[in-house]
Parts: sequence; structure tokens; C-alpha cells
Amino acid sequence: MKKGVLILVSIVLTIVAGLTGVYLAKVHNDSDSQDKQSVVNNIQQNSVSTNQQKTQEKQNDTYLIDGISTYPLTATEFKDAVGKGIAHKSHEKDIGEEKTLTCNNGMLIVCSIDTPYLFVAEEAEKYARQYKNVTYAEIANKTPNRKLCVCTSVIVGESVDFYKNIHMVLKVYYGNNQVKVIQPNEDVAIERNSLNNHEKVTGLGGKRSYSAVVQESFESKEIVPLNPEKIEAVLIDGSTEIVQSFNYKELNQL
Repeated sequence: MKKGVLILVSIVLTIVAGLTGVYLAKVHNDSDSQDKQSVVNNIQQNSVSTNQQKTQEKQNDTYLIDGISTYPLTATEFKDAVGKGIAHKSHEKDIGEEKTLTCNNGMLIVCSIDTPYLFVAEEAEKYARQYKNVTYAEIANKTPNRKLCVCTSVIVGESVDFYKNIHMVLKVYYGNNQVKVIQPNEDVAIERNSLNNHEKVTGLGGKRSYSAVVQESFESKEIVPLNPEKIEAVLIDGSTEIVQSFNYKELNQL
């Protein structure tokens, strides 16, 4: 770029010198040389300044819609989620139902992961089903939970308080076989309740058992930027681990 600019400036100056005469070119030879360098420097400085400004504007606009933050989703992802949520109104089952897995995995019988994308889509779907006007600003204001990934599980056990010591983590698989373990957010209220008022219900295999819901929240800023390939919900009960795997991209497909 610098070489091209110098050639362009040299050509311009040569034309000017030809028009104004050899004498003027000789008299101002030193001055012209200084002017050439000044022009080059100014062009370079303006180019750097312009690029920096464009980069900053792009960064500012990436997570904004009408001045409202869409983080951790980009503005494009946010708009896509709203559109998919509205379109999902025609489905018999809502998004939450479709994305919930029925499992046959030890104590785990139901499991789901709500991503930031799904939170937005679900809210837009709810508005559409109620025939309410859907705006980006309204959905953004109604989904502060999009800063979280929430894993909900329904489990069964043989005692009333079996669920109280269950610990949950997410294992995030990304990049070149890399794995990151995400601990639950301790600042967000944890839902950990026994279902059916502690009454015994029929569990897997016809056994009499208790059921409970365990829900944990995880910071989406630790997950979304990794562009995960797979997420595992891991329920830990002493030395026992129950693992449920989710394809992250399929989670966000509607």
C-alpha cells in the first residue's frame, strides 16, 4: 500500500511539474520531496484512523439493536431467534416441549438445556401465541436470562431427600478435542425440589420411588464464545455420574 501511494503521489507531482515548468520543479525540488512524505504520512494516518473507527463501530453494532444490547447473542443471532420463535407458533408443541429429552439414563428421566438463543426464541413464540406485537426491544427486555444457560433435570431416587446432595456441572466440548467444565452459578437461585409432595410414584422398571427436579444455571459467557460442538449435563451423586449429551448446534435449530 505504501509503495502504491508513493508511486501515485510521484505521478501527480510529475504532472504538476510538467505543467508549471522545469524551472519551478527545480526551485521547489526540496520542498516537493518534503510534501511527498507529508502526503504519504497523512494518507497512512487517515487510513489507520478510518480502519480503527470502522472496527469500533462494528464492535459496537455487533451486539446492539436500536441501542439495546443483545449480548451474548449477536444482533443477527438475536433477530434470527425472534423470527424462528414467531414462526414456531404454528407447531403443536412449544419450543420448550420439543427441546426436552425423555431419558432412560439411570436416575435421570427428563433433561433439557435452555441456551440464550432458545430463551429468546421461546419468548418470541409466547408473544406470537398470545397475538401480541413482537418487537426486538420488548423481547430483549424480557429475556435477561439469556445471559445464562439453564439445565433442568427430573430424577428419581429411593428416599425423600435423595436429591439434596446431587451436584451438576456442564462439560463443554469445543475446538480441537478441548473440554471445559463449567460449575453452576452460585449467585442464581437453584431450583431443587421434590415432586408430588414427597409421595411415592412409579419410577423406572416399575420400582416405587421418589422424583425431584434439579435445575442449575451456568454463565453463558463461559459457553457461547467457545462455539461448542457438544455439551454434557453431568449429575454427580457421590461416586456416581449420570451423563446426558446434547449436540449444541442442534439445540439451537428450530
